[in-house]
Amino acid sequence: MLNFWKTCGSSDADITTQYVLVRDPLPTSKCNTEDIKAAIFKTRKEIQEEINKKNVLRELKEAKEKEEVRFSIEKNNLEKRNTLVQQQLDEQEIDEFRGKKPLQTEEWLTNLREWIFLPDKFKIIQKGLKTSAAAEIEYCFDLLEKDLVTYASDQIANHAIQSLMKQLNSEQLASTFDLLFTVDSIVALSCNSFSNHVLQQFLQQAPSKLLNKAIDIINTKGTSLLEMACDNIGNHVIQCCIKLSPSNLHEMSEVLSDPNILPRLATNRFGNHVLRCIISNELSDTLREALWLHWVSLSFNKFGNLCIQQFISKIPAEDLEKHANDLASHLRDFACDKFANHVLQGYVDQAVRYSNDNTIFIIVNAMKEDFFELGKCIENCLYIYSQYLF
Repeated sequence: MLNFWKTCGSSDADITTQYVLVRDPLPTSKCNTEDIKAAIFKTRKEIQEEINKKNVLRELKEAKEKEEVRFSIEKNNLEKRNTLVQQQLDEQEIDEFRGKKPLQTEEWLTNLREWIFLPDKFKIIQKGLKTSAAAEIEYCFDLLEKDLVTYASDQIANHAIQSLMKQLNSEQLASTFDLLFTVDSIVALSCNSFSNHVLQQFLQQAPSKLLNKAIDIINTKGTSLLEMACDNIGNHVIQCCIKLSPSNLHEMSEVLSDPNILPRLATNRFGNHVLRCIISNELSDTLREALWLHWVSLSFNKFGNLCIQQFISKIPAEDLEKHANDLASHLRDFACDKFANHVLQGYVDQAVRYSNDNTIFIIVNAMKEDFFELGKCIENCLYIYSQYLF
């Protein structure tokens, strides 16, 4: 019968006050301290041995389970490889029966999913894709499609995916679109150091319908568009979209005209490149009006003045004369500022190019009124005087 014995430890037994389970206790009347200690020590030893035994059995069980899982994975991989090889052989027989070029069972095709991550192998895949027949491209696409985003985001594999993009037909590109262009993932993929190249390659290969859909996805959230445009990597994806001139590019121009977006875009180190790009390719009326609202403040900014210079070079003659008085009222500030003076020079250049005498007259009169003040920044004014005013 199991009993609980309460014992008081001593230094040589190293036992504190505790309850110990003893299987066969000695009769109380006959036991002494040494007997009790011996019984306790024996019981503790038995318990520890039992615990150790259970731990060993558990470890053996876990090791066996891990080995079974590893074996199962290897078995599945082998079965998949055998299945792919068999499909390859079946397709080759079909192609030979139809008189088509048989599918080449080259080593890079057989090991495609493993080699795509290897620095010394992906170039072999790229070379193979360039000379592959349609059946081989279809085989590669079917094999990689499921994990396309993973490959696109990999430092090595993205190069092979870019090469694959160049070979895809319109149906395959449509399937790829659904994987790469979603509202939830477009920002992360655009701003990724590797997948952004895959997106740009897709946009360059995509038919106009898919290109328009890509613009729609990118424009869905103005904040997301701004985040991509102001990212040191993502801005290249947006510029790629703009330079391809899709038919709905004006919609992006409208989004960027938002008063909460435009100033932040223009004054950003990377965003200003996007704005200058869209000014060159799609200067809509809405964007033109929005830029006129901010043009004075942006002219004094390190990056904003570059956008306004680009803007001034694209505006019609009537806009120059319309806003000449705004320039005249800030002429001293423009002429003496290290950034804005370039906008002033560009404004005068454009007025001369259009032979807009009224605009030049307004600027000349403003310079005469502030002649002595402008002497403080004479170097910035010499260009205007020497080239156009005398």
